[in-house]
Amino acid sequence: MLGDPDHWKQTLREVAAAPHGIHALRVVLRYMFEVSDGPDADQIRTFFVNAGKPALTEEFVTLAEQLREEGLRKGLKKGRVEGRVEGRVEGRAATLLTLLQAKFGRVSARTSARVKAADEATLDRWTVRVLTATTIAEALDD
Repeated sequence: MLGDPDHWKQTLREVAAAPHGIHALRVVLRYMFEVSDGPDADQIRTFFVNAGKPALTEEFVTLAEQLREEGLRKGLKKGRVEGRVEGRVEGRAATLLTLLQAKFGRVSARTSARVKAADEATLDRWTVRVLTATTIAEALDD
């Protein structure tokens, strides 16, 4: 994808020498890493090292570290959010099963599995319905 390495070496040298060239390169690299399935980081790093400009290699390494840290933070945040949602859903399912058992007696394994597989909105609807339902089927009627 990157084509002729000698052409790129020269291009990178010219970019490094241009006013604000390093900053412009940083913007382009960030864009490439965030939106494309293009060359991987090792391939691009090789071009930077081979360009013979330490400032370019340093800039690449700094950017790669920043992107890696950003990715970790985003992944951790997403994991925490998903974990909280999953915990809420499991808690609502447990509460509904407790209410069903208290009101109707034994809850079958099939009903228990259905409740545990339900999404948050469905569990909320069923939990309200259990207050007036006369059977488990009526409480869980969709």
